[in-house]
Amino acid sequence: MSTKEIWEKYIKAFTDNYENAIMKFYTDDVLFETPKNRFEGRQAFIDYLNATRQGIREVLTPTNVFSDENRLAAELNAELHAYEDAPDFPEKPLKKGESISKSVSAFYDFKNGKISRVKIYHS
Repeated sequence: MSTKEIWEKYIKAFTDNYENAIMKFYTDDVLFETPKNRFEGRQAFIDYLNATRQGIREVLTPTNVFSDENRLAAELNAELHAYEDAPDFPEKPLKKGESISKSVSAFYDFKNGKISRVKIYHS
């Protein structure tokens, strides 16, 4: 399976249930980076998402994807929908039913068919 095929399965799984997707598609020692955060290991990333995405469903829609054997770069639209009040959501507090959209640039490294590094930039 190609890097792009693996990633496409991951994106669908992430939208359905990010915790299961991370457990299935990431290496144990994955490195996740944003301009403000750095997490090492799957569980650290899951803990971060659980803390910051409570009450939020994130839907990712790829707009451009470029890949080779071990790397992938993607532009995505992220729609974040509050299915319950999310007063501690990092971008801004959201009330049930509210949504925000943002553009995301993501860079992935793969090792043995799994994601081993992710670097995310968003507006």
